Amino acid sequence: MKFLGLHYSQAMPSLGKPMRRLICLKECWPLARSRAGLVEKGLQYFESMITEHGIIFIPDHYTCIIDLLCQAGRLEEARNFINKMPCHPEVVGWATLLSSCRVHGDMEIGKWVADSLIELEPQNPASYVLLSSLYAAKGKWNEVAQLRRGMRDNRVKKEPGYSWIKYKGKVHVFSADDLSSPFLGQIYAGVEKT
Repeated sequence: MKFLGLHYSQAMPSLGKPMRRLICLKECWPLARSRAGLVEKGLQYFESMITEHGIIFIPDHYTCIIDLLCQAGRLEEARNFINKMPCHPEVVGWATLLSSCRVHGDMEIGKWVADSLIELEPQNPASYVLLSSLYAAKGKWNEVAQLRRGMRDNRVKKEPGYSWIKYKGKVHVFSADDLSSPFLGQIYAGVEKT
């Protein structure tokens, strides 16, 4: 049987028996994601690879299914999938679902995912930032403020983003709170004109 270009009956030459563990399927998922009809097929193949062929998946494979469901906007199914997994998702799986919750505006699942991510990596600012963005999009400013206070209290620091601009053959680098430019007055004067 063929799975998006892979044959499950592929034999491992050195062992002379069917492959029991796939190393990586990530290359297959963009194809499945790009065609809505293949989401169901991908889920069916994933299940049959476990039940019919005894393939043992690693966490990366489960992350691929989470991503597949998230790309299709099936966030509740992704949550149910996570709850049934034989292992806990890795940070990438959680972050994929949280990012999709922000895109689709799903506050309930987003909060559940963010809590799980914060428990897994309490010093990683990404989960705080994504959840804050989700709250802000819903106009929940008290929650945004509470989340930021929590970051401050837990000493979670988000590194500032930087911007680069090339002007008259020279590259200028700056961040949002950067006051070090010798052209600061001109920059703000130019911004005020627009």
